[in-house]
Amino acid sequence: MIIPTRLDFKYVFAPVANAIIIGITITFFIFEITGALPYSVFNEMVLRDMNPMGLIGNLLLHASWLHLIGNMLVLWVFGNAVNSVVGNKWYPVIYVGLGIAASMAHLALSDGSAVGASGAINGIVGMSLVLFPGVPLKILLFVWLAPIRLSPRSFWTILMWLVFDFIGVAAGGDHIAHWAHLGGFFAGVGLGFLLLRFQKVASYDSSIVDLWNRRKRKLNSPVKYEFDKRNDYRENRISDKDDTQLDYLVKAYEKGIPLDPQSQPDRVDNPESVKSYENKGTIPTRENSSAGPALNVPVVPKLRLLRAHRNQKDLSIYFVNEGDEIKNVGISSPQITSIEYYPKEMLKKKDTGWAAMRCDAGDVPHNPSIILTYSDNGTSSSKEYSLDEENNKMTEANK
Repeated sequence: MIIPTRLDFKYVFAPVANAIIIGITITFFIFEITGALPYSVFNEMVLRDMNPMGLIGNLLLHASWLHLIGNMLVLWVFGNAVNSVVGNKWYPVIYVGLGIAASMAHLALSDGSAVGASGAINGIVGMSLVLFPGVPLKILLFVWLAPIRLSPRSFWTILMWLVFDFIGVAAGGDHIAHWAHLGGFFAGVGLGFLLLRFQKVASYDSSIVDLWNRRKRKLNSPVKYEFDKRNDYRENRISDKDDTQLDYLVKAYEKGIPLDPQSQPDRVDNPESVKSYENKGTIPTRENSSAGPALNVPVVPKLRLLRAHRNQKDLSIYFVNEGDEIKNVGISSPQITSIEYYPKEMLKKKDTGWAAMRCDAGDVPHNPSIILTYSDNGTSSSKEYSLDEENNKMTEANK
């Protein structure tokens, strides 16, 4: 048995609406078991046909305490995350809409009546797969009644539950509304992609689209490096026959091999001799070599905007660093009085970050300038970016 306990995401909004939905559902169950809910009303709320009362009302009914507790636990873990990024106004609408989609899937593909919020909750889980695939999900795995604490990526746990539902559909006979689970789940996946497409989600975590784009960039990235005329380095495709001393120098720099000027020869033309220095933990620099000036690799970060999201007076941006790793990160803007951002200590290559901006008086101006400060070999450097919210771009101001 697997029990989820926490989805380790970053809150944007307080998930008040989800707590209210859980409270209402528990209240209805208490009314149900104590007889405070009239049988005629209960009978109308059971899902049997396309009656609107049953399509929505069955979300508030449960067959037992175990049924209720299991559903509410999963709703608490995943619902808080989704509620936090879509806001308290739209979350109840999304929850009910996913519940209706799950109910209709059950009516179309299964026989018999049904009660329970699990279809809507599976829709929330499907949205979580799209919005938080890489976020650690803390779970308790019971093996022979002994609990084991694990923190896999939510992606794997959610897919495992999805496989269980497909097995349940194939096997049948367990009195579980698997088609409602699957209908709600895929409705949630589709809705999650739509919200990302139209930038209606404010999230500090990478979505499945962000991770896929990062994977594509990795697959298409060059495997070798060279210096340009300004002694910066950039990623370029070069053929194997172009392996030179300089290529090995740059690769050694990226591996963190110290460059020892005392142990270098006057000139190294043979790449094999450069490899011998790599094996010793040192490598010659280009100083005193006819190949050019001394090796000096500056830190060159490159931020790319993933999405920008406005909410009343706030503006949040989410970005990925496609350049070098930087330390002592700072983000500011001359037009904005208050900025919170992450990370602050280090932003590695391919890592994502965010900045939340607010003005004390009035709204945040459109397309503000973003200034990135960082450490470059012991000195402070900066880059200015121009934000283009309409086209979802962030470009260097000097380009």
